[in-house]
Amino acid sequence: MKPKGGKPVRAQATSALRLRESAARTFERVTDALADAGLVFGAPEAALDEAAAAVMGPRRFARHQAALAAYVDGRADARALYATLRDVREAVLFQSHDAVVAAAAATHVFLSALQDAAPKARVVELGAFSGVMTAAWAELRPDLRYRAFDRHRPLISAAAEMYGRRNIAFEAASYSVLARRPVSRAEAAAVVVSVFGINSDFVEAPYSLRSLLDVEAPLHKQAKSEARDLFRAARRLATEGAVSVHVLRAPRIARAFAYLDAATEAGFAFDADTSKRFMVGDQPFLLLALRAASAKEAASPATFRSFWLRDAPPPDAEPGDFFDDDAVLMYESLIDRRAGRSRSTKARARTAATRRESGSARGFRYELVLASDGAHALRLRPTIPSVRRSFRLGGA
Repeated sequence: MKPKGGKPVRAQATSALRLRESAARTFERVTDALADAGLVFGAPEAALDEAAAAVMGPRRFARHQAALAAYVDGRADARALYATLRDVREAVLFQSHDAVVAAAAATHVFLSALQDAAPKARVVELGAFSGVMTAAWAELRPDLRYRAFDRHRPLISAAAEMYGRRNIAFEAASYSVLARRPVSRAEAAAVVVSVFGINSDFVEAPYSLRSLLDVEAPLHKQAKSEARDLFRAARRLATEGAVSVHVLRAPRIARAFAYLDAATEAGFAFDADTSKRFMVGDQPFLLLALRAASAKEAASPATFRSFWLRDAPPPDAEPGDFFDDDAVLMYESLIDRRAGRSRSTKARARTAATRRESGSARGFRYELVLASDGAHALRLRPTIPSVRRSFRLGGA
């Protein structure tokens, strides 16, 4: 199944990624496989909408657009949006609006979990949506056995009809159902993957005013709860020692650490060497790589902070203003920090709670603002050295 318009625009897609030369060829192969499965690359937004309207009909397309607007505004969740999609063609056109992002995510999953999987290994994809990624991976590794799950029954049934093969099975099931369902040894998978499998709440709980990785913070508890069922389902379906890889939208370290906390609680160990942060254009993503473990192996905040800084260290300390995670990570890295004045304010209507601190570090004066809405800020200014003046009294 090749989309109208021929092969994808590889040059445009590849330029949006920061991949090593050895991985660039894999990205091209994954892009071609996704295009073979129906994903459309390089098409204008208006053309994709026109194609979707032709497939869905004007009335249902209008309902879909209304649901999309409500989802973007935080007035509806992903389930209400996806309920407007009934077959693979509609879902793939929807995904084609972010085709390069989908190709990047699918490439990172393939390189980290599928490329070196043993022949005939069982692979489970959670939150398969249209099934287009399952189909693309199966084109590249047809010797593996795939089983894809999604809670949206009409869509997964359409995916089974479109992409089902002897080595590709689709089944409707939610994470919560899978997390409780008995799994035989013959059904357990050596590889469990997901791409954008967590739907985050649009209204974030408050961030900590003490630390980016505060497990008692309301945000940490919220994000961990959002991820809990995904990782419980993944662990239930995984063999001992299985590889589990998940591409997540987690631009902030606090949310990412909460996701890892949920994975650890489910029975996974963190694979810091395989995990990575990557960019598609200006959008940040997290590849969270895990290993199914028999005993709990929790990563410490220090370990996760080191991982987070490995791929994207904070900018060098210099006079200027820093924001969000960069502000706190920069503050933590200041040498010989000497705190001076500190004060806190309580949250009010439309105003976040804050903790303000000013002080000095080697060569700098700093002003830090931690905010419960995550809009942290740090201002660095050079220290002005004091000059001692001496006077000698007396006449000539």
